[in-house]
Amino acid sequence: RAQKANLAIRYFEILSSVDVKRSDEFSYLIGETAFSVRYYNKAFDGYKETYIRSKKLDQKKFRFKSIEGMLAVLARQKNDTTKNIYVFEAYLTEQNSTKNSIVIYERLFNNYLSLNQYNNAKSVLVRFSKKFPKSLKQEAMIAKLMDIDRKNKNNDNIRAWIKSIEAGTFYASVKYRRKLQELLTTLQIEDVQGELNKGNKKVALVGYLDILKDPYATKRSKVNAKYNLSALYYELGDVDNSYKWSLSALGEMQTRDVLKFSSSFLTISNFLFSSLDFNKSATLSERYYYKLCTSKSKTKITAFKNSAFIFLADSNIVKAEELVRSGKKCSIPLSVREDVEYEIMKEFELKEDWNRYEYYANKLRYSKNYYSNVIDDFIKLSIIHERFNNTSKVRNFRKIAYDLYFKAKKRNKTVSLYALNTFAIEKIDKMKKTVSQINLMRFTNLKSFKKDFERIFSKLQLLEKQAQDVIEIGSGEGILKAYKILHQSYLQFARTLETTIPVGLKKEFIKSFRDDLSAPIKASRTAAQTYFSEANKTIKNNQILSLDNFFFQTNDFPVKYFSKESITLMDRGGI
Repeated sequence: RAQKANLAIRYFEILSSVDVKRSDEFSYLIGETAFSVRYYNKAFDGYKETYIRSKKLDQKKFRFKSIEGMLAVLARQKNDTTKNIYVFEAYLTEQNSTKNSIVIYERLFNNYLSLNQYNNAKSVLVRFSKKFPKSLKQEAMIAKLMDIDRKNKNNDNIRAWIKSIEAGTFYASVKYRRKLQELLTTLQIEDVQGELNKGNKKVALVGYLDILKDPYATKRSKVNAKYNLSALYYELGDVDNSYKWSLSALGEMQTRDVLKFSSSFLTISNFLFSSLDFNKSATLSERYYYKLCTSKSKTKITAFKNSAFIFLADSNIVKAEELVRSGKKCSIPLSVREDVEYEIMKEFELKEDWNRYEYYANKLRYSKNYYSNVIDDFIKLSIIHERFNNTSKVRNFRKIAYDLYFKAKKRNKTVSLYALNTFAIEKIDKMKKTVSQINLMRFTNLKSFKKDFERIFSKLQLLEKQAQDVIEIGSGEGILKAYKILHQSYLQFARTLETTIPVGLKKEFIKSFRDDLSAPIKASRTAAQTYFSEANKTIKNNQILSLDNFFFQTNDFPVKYFSKESITLMDRGGI
């Protein structure tokens, strides 16, 4: 096959020299023949020669076919930047405004960049922008060229790019143009930093202050001067002046300008916070948030949260509540407002302002995000009102807490361990009442022994049902207490049966009476041991820490665990 291909190639070479006017066709056939036997270098040369001869003969029939042939060869060979550039340039010479040419422009651009040919890459961008003036592909190309300018610290080129985009020479998205404005701001700060690095702090400061004093300076230049002063003082670590000029600039900036410099204002706010000046940090974020109230910027939400939480950290609940009230008007998502309301509620709890604490708890109980979180708070409110003997509120708050618990359980929401323990202990109290009833029961005479036995046994079954209710809650502390009560109750029942001699039982029948009771005694002891084992298994599987752990420990050196709410458990490594 290869031998025939070589003969055919030689034949086409002879024909191209004999019939010059058809030489492009024969060169193309050389390329096709070589391609069929995988002589890719020979094929490329054949297609390339076809293209050259087609242009010379001014014949179009095989011109674009030859380009497609070269592209097919490139797809099967190791990347060759020189060949790529030749083929892509040829392609764009023939077809430069089709949909497929967009990819060719991109590939040509990237190949020039790989050879560090900045000007050639820029030339491709210019040609592309003229053919596809509204394509966002320009944005990616500009970004790559600007990255090179940034690495080379060629800020003048970057300014020229931004100016060209703003003038409409190149097309970019609003989001990207906003980023470029932020970059421009960064460059301005870098210029100031350059003066500072040279020791020219006075020159930089005086220069901006002179703009503010100049009666002929435009409003926009003054706003920029104030912004740059805030940035400069931020660079110098001056808290008061950075705050002063940031507020002044925000007061005069239009919304679009605030958005341009949003990251800078948030950075300065964080700087004020890290400098422990919470009020200034919160106030700056608040001013920034109000300035963007009508905008759709996501940074507005960040400023809202920062301001609210910092006000709360500074114990300024009034300001935090003002922000929450403005949230709906400023289109802050309900979930974000509820985040702040929850923290406000906790602040009122710390201040023991029970009326406001109750107000926010009642408000958040209807929230789809926080209803499971406030279960604890309604339990705490019931405990608080218990101190004041306000039984109606205690019952109401307990009912709300239970309703929210069942709602959360139904929807697989997380419920705090505190709430689970509280609900479990309440059910444990029911078990304790049942135990008290069992303890009051006695085996009287022989005639009523069976009836007494059945009464006590039915109470034990009730105890098991009550224990199941406790276990279903999922409180580790409650589960262990339930198992402990069951273990002790069945063990006590077994001991009672072992020692009971009903009145009226003759001595000669005591042994047979004992034999008859051996089965229920054994069953009771087995039940007691089962619950004891289940408790140990539950402790290990769920890593439960409770005072009742000690009861179920059977090793020679039992460790008793004590805890208070303020204690944090750590291992030896402090983790």
